[in-house]
Amino acid sequence: MKFEALSIWVSFTMLTACKTAKVDTSELKYLNKKQYDQSRIVKFSVPDGIAEICVMPKHFPGADYTKGDLKDEKELCSYDFRAINYALCPKVSSTNPGLEVFNLPDGVEKVQFESNCRKSNPEIKKLAKYKMSVSCSYTGSILSYYHMSRILGIKSVPPAVIRTFDLEDHKKYTQKGIQHSNSVGNSYIAGNWIELARLLDQEDKFLLTEDRSQSFGALSVNPRGEQRHQSINVGSYSSFMNKPHVKAVFNPQPIRDVLNDSFFASIGVKAGANWDFTKAVYGIKSAVDISNMILLDTIMGQQDRLGNIHTRNYYYYRNDEGSLSRKKSSKVGTPHLLSNIYTSVPVPRMILKDNDCGIRKGESNIFRSLGTLAQIRHMSKDTYKRLMWAAKNWASVKKFLYLESTMATTNFWGEDTSVIRENLNYASTTLYDNCKSGKLILDLDVSEHLLGTNTPEKSRGFCDVSFDPSEGQIADNKISDEIVERESTESGNLTPVVPSESVVVAKTWKKTCVIDTFGAPSLPIWKYKHPFREQVGRLANGERVYVTREDGGVFEI
Repeated sequence: MKFEALSIWVSFTMLTACKTAKVDTSELKYLNKKQYDQSRIVKFSVPDGIAEICVMPKHFPGADYTKGDLKDEKELCSYDFRAINYALCPKVSSTNPGLEVFNLPDGVEKVQFESNCRKSNPEIKKLAKYKMSVSCSYTGSILSYYHMSRILGIKSVPPAVIRTFDLEDHKKYTQKGIQHSNSVGNSYIAGNWIELARLLDQEDKFLLTEDRSQSFGALSVNPRGEQRHQSINVGSYSSFMNKPHVKAVFNPQPIRDVLNDSFFASIGVKAGANWDFTKAVYGIKSAVDISNMILLDTIMGQQDRLGNIHTRNYYYYRNDEGSLSRKKSSKVGTPHLLSNIYTSVPVPRMILKDNDCGIRKGESNIFRSLGTLAQIRHMSKDTYKRLMWAAKNWASVKKFLYLESTMATTNFWGEDTSVIRENLNYASTTLYDNCKSGKLILDLDVSEHLLGTNTPEKSRGFCDVSFDPSEGQIADNKISDEIVERESTESGNLTPVVPSESVVVAKTWKKTCVIDTFGAPSLPIWKYKHPFREQVGRLANGERVYVTREDGGVFEI
């Protein structure tokens, strides 16, 4: 079937069938609940009060969200804080005065458990954490970390959603937080709980909804079965940089020469069955996690990463189709039953669950201030490509983050949140230059490592991904250029480009509701990979198409 060339640039405001309220999200202060369309809001009744809400987030077009992410988002938005099978407990084990959400099995009374929050029953599980903008924490950081990680194809950040909580009820739990932290002798966290109580009483703009009836924050998944990273979870920068796992990422030699038997002996991994397979998976995955963490934390301005790095262990194996699969080590009795080819030891995969102290500037962004990213010598080419794509499409990314992450033009320290753009430009330009010069090798790929094809020579072929480091724009993408130009005019707030007439796929689409793409160039059918050229998509009727060319928002399929 032949399709005529089509021109699509879906505006931020959907067509008539799915319009939402127009809100200037760049000047967001108090949370305006009306800016989120009702189809993705879950409401929880409050006796004699206004219903609380949980917002199911939209997904940025082309970002690498998983089915598990969607499942977690739905589960987070199912937690009714007032239901008898859920309990809230003040967090007293860290600096953030947040609330922890627990499930309660039959036989455990909500009031009794919340009186002391002692988890004596093993069936009681910590499900989630509700954090706000207080102490070093920033709601916008938690939420934007989740989405930016998926834009970069990084899966180590747990999902998070926007949640509100009745203000008077929150104040009661805040008093419990003060009492509980004092009872355990933690005067520092007690001070943070006292500060939260003061901010709630003062109706601080970074904590409340516009009607002042509720607090708002980020409700994020609490990973289970994780542990602190036994190898690199240290509190000082110098100690972190001297760990063998980390030094491998900064070693200028090809990764095939770095991941030798001496390296594995230095980290205490002994030779076993399928040794070459084990070395490849263990070494490559470790290097990917570390380089991804440094990249993400550099972009997001993380202040509090060192000492907050966690892992979960997996056994990797070749499945019947020959692909790489994994299974939690806690669920594997005898790994050789998984497959003939399996890792002889469990492989630790990184979990970045503490992301609240982000979007900071200057020395607070430790990896940026010390130039750590520029010293990286090995990276996944998939992460690299997505980084370049994100930098080119910043206008769309910004519009998305300001809505889905509740960010304002300044955070509550008074720092300009455009620091994300500055860091993104710095990261993409630095890594591009290092790739072109041969300092950065895009060789972190398990399959290529096993085949011996992840060479420096091959890496240089991936440096140019239609990327202009001087402008950071998509080459010849006229509509993208128009968005960026509008962003810099007048108030500096992004103005979405609205085409005079929305064009849809000939013969197969009716002019109804087009998928919201926040200004990103997209067919209204598929958003798996970027750039779109030479990619396979699927129409609404199920027919597969091949994109032969894209120029200025015009797709030939």
